[in-house]
Amino acid sequence: MAEVKLVNIKKVYPYVSGEEKKKNKKKAADEPEKKKVNLQITDEGVVAVQQFSLDIKDKEFIRLRQVHHPAHGRRSRRDQRRRADH
Repeated sequence: MAEVKLVNIKKVYPYVSGEEKKKNKKKAADEPEKKKVNLQITDEGVVAVQQFSLDIKDKEFIRLRQVHHPAHGRRSRRDQRRRADH
């Protein structure tokens, strides 16, 4: 019997502030900096997932998928077909 249990998973991506980006990259003077209000930024970085729990019992099947840009999906399928032909 097998069981998978994830409890309170949190994923944080490192964050580089706008000031640091400006140092590394020249930006047009008239281009305003866009603020993303729906992001939670902490000292650790940007919180992508917070308090995610998952419980999969024995003999249950689950598939987690990442949403991709439509063009990326077409390119992947095309590449897979090319590899299968060779």
